[in-house]
Amino acid sequence: MQSTEILLFAVVAILTILLVVVGVQVFLVLHQAKKTLKTFQKVLEIGDLKNVGAVKDVSARIQALQEAGRRFFHKGGKPLSS
Repeated sequence: MQSTEILLFAVVAILTILLVVVGVQVFLVLHQAKKTLKTFQKVLEIGDLKNVGAVKDVSARIQALQEAGRRFFHKGGKPLSS
């Protein structure tokens, strides 16, 4: 065998091994993503019942902060309009 044939065989073997390793890693990442999405879906299903009141509370706080900002930032003594 010539040296170029040996080198070509070595490169093909190394690339094949790397491709197999990358394929296994992609499979593991997709499997973990599937488990994470299932867990996240369960959290959202449970949270839907609990978060109704929390969303109202957060929106009330945001409105209070907006009003405070309008009173703080003004031009010539007149409040800014939104």
